[in-house]
Amino acid sequence: MKNPFVSIVLPTFNRLQFLPSAVTSIQSQTMADWELIVVDDGSTDATDGWVRGLSEPRLRYLRQVRCGNIAAVRNIGLDEARGEWVAFLDSDDRWRPRKLVLQLDRLACASTPWCYGPYELIDQAGQLVAQPWGGPWRPFEGWITERLLTTEASVTVQTLLVRAEVAKALRFDERIPLVDDYDFALRLSAHAPGCVVNDTVAEIRIHDGRTTSQAGRYLGDLGKAMAYRKAARTLADPHLRQLARRQQFAHFSVLARRAMRHGAAGELVRATRSLWRIR
Repeated sequence: MKNPFVSIVLPTFNRLQFLPSAVTSIQSQTMADWELIVVDDGSTDATDGWVRGLSEPRLRYLRQVRCGNIAAVRNIGLDEARGEWVAFLDSDDRWRPRKLVLQLDRLACASTPWCYGPYELIDQAGQLVAQPWGGPWRPFEGWITERLLTTEASVTVQTLLVRAEVAKALRFDERIPLVDDYDFALRLSAHAPGCVVNDTVAEIRIHDGRTTSQAGRYLGDLGKAMAYRKAARTLADPHLRQLARRQQFAHFSVLARRAMRHGAAGELVRATRSLWRIR
């Protein structure tokens, strides 16, 4: 079998309620030269039987013992990718049908190694919902690290399309909880300029079972602080390093106040140790 043009990495764990919708959205792409790599992190529902029962020759199913680390699961998919480009989709989200063709067309004109685009939010039933936080999505192109650090730019993993050798060189940081994708986007933006499409390319599902909804009280802020600490130590531009340090302090301060308010001194100590191990 010849190598596909795009490899799609889809991690999953006990998401059979939503997984068929995610897979169907890939099969509905108007660009057909792709492979789908489903990496199952030890699901205990009927995911295994459902995936193995699909008649889809472009799909590869990798099942492993549960590790609970989505960055590690994504990296397994990256290691298996054979395409020139790599895209990512979480198993509770879905793509619009022209996602790949729109971005490949834009990349052909822009000559950059990565592309992203806007997304919309959907509820558990798949109906569009208003975004409950932040301002409207805005397109930024080129070297957008500062826009990412200030969160003016929103680059979600579900909308990314990245040249495979770049994605494999960067990989996802398995030490960072919950926001390994944000850390990946930050490092990607510092590695090379990106381009953008203005058409909605993905739909992100908001529901109680989402990983970020089930996570511990402090993991989100800890993950962000860790990502910013990395940026503050590795970015070449002094202004960007200073901006990353301010963001690190802000997120860790929120974590510390929340931990002390709940009498969770032990959690705060562990979070501090995790943060200072980041180099």
